[in-house]
Amino acid sequence: PDAAPAPPVVAKAPAVSAPKGTGYILDMKFSVDGRTEKPLQIRAGAGCFSVDVAFRIDPTLPTPNIAFSLETTSGVSVSSGSTMFDGVRPVIDAQGVGKVRLDFPNLPLMREKYRITIYLCCERVIHVYEQATHCAEIEVLHDGNEQGVVFLPHSWDAGPVVMAPARDA
Repeated sequence: PDAAPAPPVVAKAPAVSAPKGTGYILDMKFSVDGRTEKPLQIRAGAGCFSVDVAFRIDPTLPTPNIAFSLETTSGVSVSSGSTMFDGVRPVIDAQGVGKVRLDFPNLPLMREKYRITIYLCCERVIHVYEQATHCAEIEVLHDGNEQGVVFLPHSWDAGPVVMAPARDA
């Protein structure tokens, strides 16, 4: 009888490393409550806006940090932050590949369109290896007539603290 054909030999592709002394963003995914359809929309004070970032860094370098800046589409800075300032150390594998997820639960932002920029930075968030400027836009919706950028926690007559609209009017 004929012998079964030998299975094909598949060469494993060598891992591509980041150039010496630097790093870069591999991929980013943006979602609201797991939905990725554009336009990204969220209700004020509800849901979760998530950013998944994959990156590659020269594995001989110290562990990098991921930073973000959030602004209105008219350029008003709303917030910024980083894994370093939040005490989160990204995990990277032996090839220098890492992933982090940034979540913004129950955004207390008012009705507006916002855009986010993501940065891959050195261990002290001083040197930027790569930035993805205005890489995603999210629209915050609410039915009230409040004005501004953010719902600040507040109370009336020492009552309960209001964080965002209790309901859309």
